Amino acid sequence: MTGGYQSRSRAACAAAAGLLSVFAIAGCGSAATHSATAPARSSSSSAATASRAIAGVAPAEPLAAAARQVESQLHGIPEHGLLLGRGGAPVTIVEYGDLECALCAKVHDSVLPAVIARYVRSGRVTLELRPVVEGAGSNALALAAYAAGVQGHGWEFVQLSYRRSGVAEPAQALVRALGLDPARWRADLGRPSWKAAVAGALDVARVAGFNSYPVFLVSRTASDTAKTPAPYIVLTAPSGARPFDRAIAEALSRRG
Repeated sequence: MTGGYQSRSRAACAAAAGLLSVFAIAGCGSAATHSATAPARSSSSSAATASRAIAGVAPAEPLAAAARQVESQLHGIPEHGLLLGRGGAPVTIVEYGDLECALCAKVHDSVLPAVIARYVRSGRVTLELRPVVEGAGSNALALAAYAAGVQGHGWEFVQLSYRRSGVAEPAQALVRALGLDPARWRADLGRPSWKAAVAGALDVARVAGFNSYPVFLVSRTASDTAKTPAPYIVLTAPSGARPFDRAIAEALSRRG
């Protein structure tokens, strides 16, 4: 159901919760029928441009310019690993996506900037990415994003990676463009917790039946006293900000 949304009770993911009790399961639902994973990043600039055109993503600008754009987009918004936004926000959005997914890149380029500006920057929403990997390339990017998060720039890495989708360049180039400490970043790449998080996200996605990405799970942030969690609203590959507007409004209308 591209661009649509539907409610699912957390109870519907009981099997996933039992399997992965150490991970917070945001909800489940059927994803759209688009292909989940983009082709591997091409070493040919013409192939890269064609790949982005097919995905509906603008041709890549110079890396330095892309990095400046991403830094401007996210400047001043708190980051904690791959969670973007201020603590205590009334709405939580959890995204499952592959960092080599062409459709994910399109959503991150054309839809999420408006959502971040409107809701995350204002403190009403936190946005968390849980990378799903289905190949060596996306696995390397997921670990690279987690390692960048140690330096407080995980989401900058994610957004820059998507902006450079289809361009053949190593993760180290993105790290340097963002002004991160490369030695520290390389040292953080091997943390076992990143591998556990990546494996957990993939298990949740498989148990929940996500067969395409990105999938966004929107809910009222649970309070410490809530006895019955509110159901999640599932957005599958939204084509604009309006589905987020509706889902966030619905989440806010519920008791936390």
